[in-house]
Amino acid sequence: MDQFSIRDIIVAIGAKASGKRSSSIAELGGTIVKRVSIDSRDIVPGDVFFAIKGANHDAHEYVADALSKGAVCAVVESEMDSGARKNGTILRVDDTIAALLNLAAFQRSRIKGKVVAITGSNGKTTTKVMLGTLLHSELPENKTIVSEKSFNNNIGVPLTILRADRETKALVLEIGTNAPGEIAQLAGIAQPDIAAITGIGDSHLEGLHSREGVAREKGNIFRHLTPFGIGFHPSGDMYINLAIAQAAERSDVQYRSVGFGKNDSVFAERTEISPFGTGMNFRINRRVTARLPILGIHNITNALIAAGIAMELGVPLEELRERFPYVTLPPNRLELKNIGKFTVINDAYNANPTSVAAAASELARVSGSRKRSFFVLGDMLELGAQSKNLHESTGESLSAFGFDEFMTVGEMSAHASKVLGSRGKKVNHFAEAADAAIYLGRTLGPGDIVMLKGSRRVRLEIIEDYLRHMVKSTNREYRIAR
Repeated sequence: MDQFSIRDIIVAIGAKASGKRSSSIAELGGTIVKRVSIDSRDIVPGDVFFAIKGANHDAHEYVADALSKGAVCAVVESEMDSGARKNGTILRVDDTIAALLNLAAFQRSRIKGKVVAITGSNGKTTTKVMLGTLLHSELPENKTIVSEKSFNNNIGVPLTILRADRETKALVLEIGTNAPGEIAQLAGIAQPDIAAITGIGDSHLEGLHSREGVAREKGNIFRHLTPFGIGFHPSGDMYINLAIAQAAERSDVQYRSVGFGKNDSVFAERTEISPFGTGMNFRINRRVTARLPILGIHNITNALIAAGIAMELGVPLEELRERFPYVTLPPNRLELKNIGKFTVINDAYNANPTSVAAAASELARVSGSRKRSFFVLGDMLELGAQSKNLHESTGESLSAFGFDEFMTVGEMSAHASKVLGSRGKKVNHFAEAADAAIYLGRTLGPGDIVMLKGSRRVRLEIIEDYLRHMVKSTNREYRIAR
């Protein structure tokens, strides 16, 4: 992060100063802030501490602790007691999250390198990780910052921007949403030079209501591109076209489609799938053959977006060929693991109807000569009023697959279970993941394969943990934390 003076911060966020040294503007201008933190536990001398109020905690309770550890100032919403004020400078604002966003906007104006922003209903984190792998190099002039984990909201995005400095060559952001206006706000601060939409699906419908609403929301990322910015997207999707139409007034934006057609800006052909889910080979733009050591045919589209952006940032396609083999998926995203004599594919980070269909197709592809195949569907959350219908339609689409057994977990997935049963499929429904784990522990045998797919709060990862411990233990009734 570029260094700030406290005075810079006051101006950027519109704060009122009090406490230690607050009366001397000159002194505030000379007091340097080296880093931004929202966690009092990792404060180091020279930090500015933003006290964020969360659903389950209020960081204002830790302001005094942060200042005692060496934070030079704290940004707060509430009046602080004299003990906190005497240990450092207090900057009072109406909303600390808004202040964090304002400071990030100030920092964005100082970044000279290229800013990339990626959004989408599916695949945005995977594409971000791929791009980070393609851009990272030992060359110091290729300094790249990529957002951590799923830092894609109104706290994670500004924190990532604030990690960048004048030496940063590429800043890669992930931008998410679950309500109208969030992408417009975050992209407006990020001001990306390059943006990508990885896909449009039925996600976050509690706030966005329909796939059309998702498309309109995602399209805001293109509206906030810098002049003559570049927008990447998969080809042949009517909802992507609607997202692009959202930014129709931006005649200066250049769009780049990716896909499997020769008219796409970046396209794949000669796709070869390695046996047993060990990877995929595909030829890019009829020039080089890339190897991805991961699962998911749909991830080729994500790889093409990452490759297109990397090439726009100056990485030759021939060099990308050397970097693709080092791509790894984030945790709980199509992770294939051999546990004892059976196999688990953990794709339980999140779920919506589109990603469930992709997961089912992948299980059908890799199951091959396996003895038996099992598909575990957890609730797909944040689907709003359409949740029941979408779970039923997902059950209908899953019934087209010839898996040996289906399991559903959670309240809403019971609707999918009923449809699967009515179509003659063997299906068992469980209220909690722990119950499904115990059932699978008793059922799975050598050569079997199971796919875990559901929203994160359903905690399907419990199943993998249980099976792993069960294999290590002589007691097949290994106790599991619910």
